[in-house]
Amino acid sequence: MNIYEMHQEMARRNNASSTLIQAMAQLGKPFNDAVATALMTLDSLHAPIADTCRMWNAYRDHDIKPWTPKVPGFGSAWYKGQPDPAVEAFIESNIAPGAEEMLINLTQHVREHTGKDLYPNAAMATALQARWSGYSPATAISMVIEGRLPIWREIYNENLIERGF
Repeated sequence: MNIYEMHQEMARRNNASSTLIQAMAQLGKPFNDAVATALMTLDSLHAPIADTCRMWNAYRDHDIKPWTPKVPGFGSAWYKGQPDPAVEAFIESNIAPGAEEMLINLTQHVREHTGKDLYPNAAMATALQARWSGYSPATAISMVIEGRLPIWREIYNENLIERGF
């Protein structure tokens, strides 16, 4: 599974961005408006890609800072206390040499810090791919957008209520 396939799987879930695509289609809004609305949900609590990239890069550089209770790149709304199968499939088939041990160590560090049984999520998978592919934290979100856009188009078409002509 590549990063785009993983994000297509994420887009099929009832998450903030995909739900807004559906709602905008049901309101008869143009697709570009629906996409713009969905994009506004990304890179915050929903898909915190830039923060996760910065956290992973800092960890790799041994410059980790104290975290807030929510650690970017860990935890899932769909898979509590267990790995997300789509994220696991991506990581297992794509992890760079040397990164696997670092990710295991970081995951343990996060669990000790939070006291929760957390696993890497899609934001972490994206941060890993961004590092390997030379994307900056600011532009790594483009992988999320490229992966989700085809599914957003499907969701939009399935829910579109035409208004007017």
